[in-house]
Amino acid sequence: IAQNDAHAPFIGYALDGHGIYAHLNEDGTAPTDLDECRGHYDDVRGYHYHVDEAGNNNFIDGLKGAYVN
Repeated sequence: IAQNDAHAPFIGYALDGHGIYAHLNEDGTAPTDLDECRGHYDDVRGYHYHVDEAGNNNFIDGLKGAYVN
């Protein structure tokens, strides 16, 4: 789902309930402030993840929140 502020598109939710967004923003740049789980915080989306680049065998590198049952 495209975002109104040129942020990477929304893909879905991780098992911990945080959003997952595409690897690149609309301008083709990747976020530079990702933590060890490929996540970061902004005022619009709160904490969320960005998928890893193509060719890596994972979407994200872990979970920050609790698993949702």
